[in-house]
Amino acid sequence: MHRKHRIAPLAGMVGLEPTPLGSSGRTTHTGKIHTAEDAVPSRERRLRRELRKRGCSLKKNRTRNPASPGYGRYMIIDDDRNVAVMGHMPFPFSLDLDQVQGWLNRHELERD
Repeated sequence: MHRKHRIAPLAGMVGLEPTPLGSSGRTTHTGKIHTAEDAVPSRERRLRRELRKRGCSLKKNRTRNPASPGYGRYMIIDDDRNVAVMGHMPFPFSLDLDQVQGWLNRHELERD
């Protein structure tokens, strides 16, 4: 026998309580509050696009060991020459996203 699925009204759904005043972050349609951690993938995509415009790419360290020095870090590669232009010293994949943004900002000034 088939049962009809009931759709809960929005007021009764879990997680749709209003966001308290003064809380930081935006909410999604499900009521989840966006945090800084949620912004990392979109920031990474934006930086990759900007680097691509300059003929470079952003490589992320693929290690899964959090104890590794380059875990979760990046390197900027010049695609024409296939060499690392930033993030290879003092160890491979030594950049965080703030440093990648800083490199892009410096090179934006050089282009003008």
